[in-house]
Amino acid sequence: MSRLRQAIGPRRPLFVTIAGALIALVLVGTAAAAPDAAWVERQLMRTVLPVALWALIAWLLTRPNFFRRAVGEATPGALGAIRALVLGRLLFMVLGEDLPALASIPPALRRPMGVIHLLFALPIGLDRLAQSADALRALQAVAVVLLFLAMIGWRTRLTVPLGALAAFLVAGLLRTYSFFWHQDLIALYVAGVLSFSPCGDGFSLDRLIAVARGRALPERSPAVYGWARYACWAAIALPYTAAGCSKIRNGGVHWLDGTTMRRALLTDTLNPMQFGWTFSLDLAYLPDWVFTVLGLTAVGGEALYGLVLLFPWARLVFPVIMGMMHVGIIFLQNILFMDLLVLQLIFFDFTAVRKWIGRRLAARRGRLQVLFDGDCMLCRRTVEIMRRLDLFERLTFTDFRHEPVPNLSPEALARDMHVLARGRVFVGFEAYRRLALALPLGWLAAPILWLPGMGIIGPRVYTRIAAGRSAPLACDEHCRIAPAEHAVPRPVPRAWSRAPFAVAALIAALLANWVYQIEFFPLTALQMYSSPVWGRRDPIVHYRVLARLESGDASKATWDDVVGVYRRNARYRGFLWNFQNDEKQAGRLRRFMTAVGEAYNRRAADGRRVTQLEAQALSAPWNDPRAGQVTHRVVVDIPPDTSVARH
Repeated sequence: MSRLRQAIGPRRPLFVTIAGALIALVLVGTAAAAPDAAWVERQLMRTVLPVALWALIAWLLTRPNFFRRAVGEATPGALGAIRALVLGRLLFMVLGEDLPALASIPPALRRPMGVIHLLFALPIGLDRLAQSADALRALQAVAVVLLFLAMIGWRTRLTVPLGALAAFLVAGLLRTYSFFWHQDLIALYVAGVLSFSPCGDGFSLDRLIAVARGRALPERSPAVYGWARYACWAAIALPYTAAGCSKIRNGGVHWLDGTTMRRALLTDTLNPMQFGWTFSLDLAYLPDWVFTVLGLTAVGGEALYGLVLLFPWARLVFPVIMGMMHVGIIFLQNILFMDLLVLQLIFFDFTAVRKWIGRRLAARRGRLQVLFDGDCMLCRRTVEIMRRLDLFERLTFTDFRHEPVPNLSPEALARDMHVLARGRVFVGFEAYRRLALALPLGWLAAPILWLPGMGIIGPRVYTRIAAGRSAPLACDEHCRIAPAEHAVPRPVPRAWSRAPFAVAALIAALLANWVYQIEFFPLTALQMYSSPVWGRRDPIVHYRVLARLESGDASKATWDDVVGVYRRNARYRGFLWNFQNDEKQAGRLRRFMTAVGEAYNRRAADGRRVTQLEAQALSAPWNDPRAGQVTHRVVVDIPPDTSVARH
């Protein structure tokens, strides 16, 4: 086996191509013996294309200069920051949901939702979980805990994949009871990539614990972190490219004539959405070339986003363009893609910004000189922790055992922590107070350190800890403090490592997903607004909702309060679509309104219970969106007795 590895090592691109060809030959031979040639041909192409793409992309990624030009080295801290950003975003997504409310929705209203639909068919209890508010509440709590631990970087080998899985289940259940929406979907992709990466080596609690315990830190090649970061870039960039290319593929070049963009903006503005901005209605009477420019910018930015995987300059341009586009979507379409706004930050290196802030703080407030005992193991480890927490480089460290300090005796320095700042000397607990103000992580603890009474309690606690700091600690030669990251020799990245082949598989899978237009949660070709229907000049059909309370109040805001978990980005839209033409859909809408109305009344106060929910379908001329007329309506009376069985 070792000889085989040595033989194929420097020839991996050729080896991959040959292996792909052999797999294709085997599949062709199998197809020849199959009875249903058409079915086999389709399955063959679905298999051969991804394999061929993988071989071609692997050949490209393993070119000697590709890593240097397109990928680049990265630090453990850079990958750890991506982990904290992505898992933090998923954490806030899960925290903002009312998952137990799904238990009040009848199972008959579920929609097939890809992998989640398959899980419902398995005997794993997902069906019972979805019908129990307590079980859903427990799932949400577990997801929050796992995502928080993954965000701060504790046991990342375990918490990152489990947190990503929990977030996937929450996202899938929410869509099962509404429709296939795309918020936080790409964040799930990136979390999946991070699950297979060493994202806990830096910017993590794991690393701080390792330093505190004197464990040897991982010494991986910077190329490993570079490839992991590149895989995260691919998981973001290729879905954008798929979205832009889907518009041209499905809608044709006519997608860019201005009519499609106009119709999309007006339709989303007229329909119930996250916000109530009406800016698009004010722009409706502008000439078509304005909407053509908007369409070109959107489609061009999406379709060309994949250039970030090839050119460093593209990573400075396209994330900014997409960030501006998502801000425009908020005001012109009332849709919030908070995850995509946050994910644009992954493409930027904030080292220069961090150092600039550090220089400004140093010029205004000065630096703090930390005096420590180099013969004390606990002190050395504490210094190493502070060095890694010092993001703005506010601290300097002096070992008073080897560098004499004027006007301070070694005995006093050995007894207490000393910090020098602007000519003043801070000792013991007061020194730690100053450090808390200088270190970003310490800002969380700083308010506590200045609470009334802490001036008395803090020094006593510090004295007890300091009294035992010189006690011998069990340690061997593997327990030494590693040198600072910048002092570790940087090994030369190997062009033939395994990482390029894993990244190639990810890219091939995402591209094949677009080629076959797969819409199977969590996979999607992002084909929104790509249908030729969006380019027509037919009347714009849109919907309006209304709720009436016992008090006599009636408004859309009241409806949003009633539907609860569906309020965000008006996820109840899936029950409204085409109810005026489809009696089955109208029946689903009635059952939905009855279920949420009864659930709301069980917890509503007197005078705030809902008595009636109404959904309206309107039709407006494409060139006069404010002239909409009601064409159909569905009205459901909610019985005052909430014990009445559901319809």
